Amino acid sequence: MTSPHLGLATMDRWRASVLLAVIVSAPAAATVSAVIALPSREQWLSFAILAGLGLIQEETCTAVERTRRLFAVPMPVTMTSVWMMAAALTLPVSLITALSFVLYGHTFVRSWRGTEPVVANRAAYTAAIVTWSAAAAHLALFLGAGSIERFDVAQPRNTLLAILAVAVYMVANLVGAAAGLAIRGEYRFLDMIKRPGGTNLVACNLILGVLTGMLLLERSWFLAGVALVAIALHRASLTRQVEDQAATDPKTGVRNSAAWQLEATRELTRARRQAGQCSILMIDLDHFKQINDTYGHPAGDRVLWQLGHVLRANARAEDIPARFGGEEFVVLLPKVGAPEAAAIAHRLRAAIAAMTVEATDTLDQAVHITNRTASIGIATYPDDGDTVEAILARADHWCYVAKQHGRNRVAGGSAPPYSVAGEEGQRDELG
Repeated sequence: MTSPHLGLATMDRWRASVLLAVIVSAPAAATVSAVIALPSREQWLSFAILAGLGLIQEETCTAVERTRRLFAVPMPVTMTSVWMMAAALTLPVSLITALSFVLYGHTFVRSWRGTEPVVANRAAYTAAIVTWSAAAAHLALFLGAGSIERFDVAQPRNTLLAILAVAVYMVANLVGAAAGLAIRGEYRFLDMIKRPGGTNLVACNLILGVLTGMLLLERSWFLAGVALVAIALHRASLTRQVEDQAATDPKTGVRNSAAWQLEATRELTRARRQAGQCSILMIDLDHFKQINDTYGHPAGDRVLWQLGHVLRANARAEDIPARFGGEEFVVLLPKVGAPEAAAIAHRLRAAIAAMTVEATDTLDQAVHITNRTASIGIATYPDDGDTVEAILARADHWCYVAKQHGRNRVAGGSAPPYSVAGEEGQRDELG
């Protein structure tokens, strides 16, 4: 896996080439746009106003951004999209590009540098993706309204165009960011979308950006109020994102044990009140110590991270996976009885057995770790207990039973243990 923080000179050639191409494409498009049509005096004035407000907002929130980075919040959401969405309504592509690189250049120098190993190519890539997102929203507005100058959000048709532009910006930004992270081997697209609260905050920022653009065209003296709102939202967003990070296990990206226990208690209370069901899976990675002994603890950490990713990717959207401790994981299955829990457990077991982990060993040699298996125990409310502790204990018991009878098995609930090699569906006497 390539580190997400490597410089271009130390990346694989194809990764560096793709990143460099995206970074260069934005200034190139800006140059073509400027050659086709030089920005007008009014557009330069709008650029200056947006750049000034954006820099004031970012400078005011520098401490917030540094705190966010120090807490290592994944995929932090800034307020830059407010100014970029306003630029999509009011500026040509050349000035959209200039604004993006001005704002992200300032953020890199004042907020990102020194808090984590963010290299310049990552900041430049982010600026390029934001440029293309705003340019795509600009194009959607231009094609729909005929020209930006005639865009009047008071007209119902143009209100729909504004909503379309927000959607275009969000999709382009998500795809671009996910592509960059995938190139660096950090996340997959669905992992990023599932980040709690992130997309909602971006949508709010973009809607505020639409209002900012309209004020810039009609009532520019109200923009100071928008800047105050952006500063307040930026500061408020830190609380939620740090709370999310505090609830996340840093080595696996899933919930930590304490946060999971709180959510499991809430779900059990709901199930008890509604006379419903919920289930818990206890997952123990088989022979994990062999990985640490053979390849080293960093490789073991990569296996744990990959296992967390597999659980997030293969569980239902409402399921809550967590690291329970060491190589043990738990998954909360809301509103699920024993039969469905068994089906989910077998799906997760098969996904774990199929995963491939790229890591480095103690000699810094690349290794591919495969054929890892897990034993899974199932327990269900109310059949196996009426408290989280009781259900966990029962799930842990069945996980132990699965290990005692060959590992790579699911045990408990309505599903007896099964083996993986050609014996799917054959009942064991432990059912």
